[in-house]
Amino acid sequence: YMFLFLFSGCSDNFASVSFVKVESERTKLINDIESYQSIDEFKGILKGGSFQWEESGDDQPAPKGRPPFNIHTIKIKKYSHLNYKGELIITFFNNRVTSTTFYPEDIDNYIKEIINKEGLKSNNIQEEKIKTHKRVRVAKDYKGHKYVEWSDIRLDREINLWIKRYS
Repeated sequence: YMFLFLFSGCSDNFASVSFVKVESERTKLINDIESYQSIDEFKGILKGGSFQWEESGDDQPAPKGRPPFNIHTIKIKKYSHLNYKGELIITFFNNRVTSTTFYPEDIDNYIKEIINKEGLKSNNIQEEKIKTHKRVRVAKDYKGHKYVEWSDIRLDREINLWIKRYS
């Protein structure tokens, strides 16, 4: 009995996570992009506009005994949000939008605009949770370029859990 108790005590909170489930409650990220949209659903939105985009992905079958871990990105070079132009990267985890990352040309003024639009608490935001499942953060990439990222916390947790369990 003690072994069973110890074993159950060490399990993570997401024992029943499927890593592919699509939640009915989506989170609005940037403009009309929502978490849990599929790649095809998202491309339908793109084709409705006059966007040009690039795609990259690593859709591999999952090794036996493991759920899939497929990251797919769509990059839109000339994207506009709140009248700021820049590059937008949409990241999919197992065919579900998990985050959007925007690199506006005028990042400092854009951040001021985002603080007002999103109702953020601070002028110096690093990361802030908004509403139920939405996270907004301002960060720098490995090249030192600042960006603003919106993500769905539920999918962030799934990615981290997959890495913790299977890598």
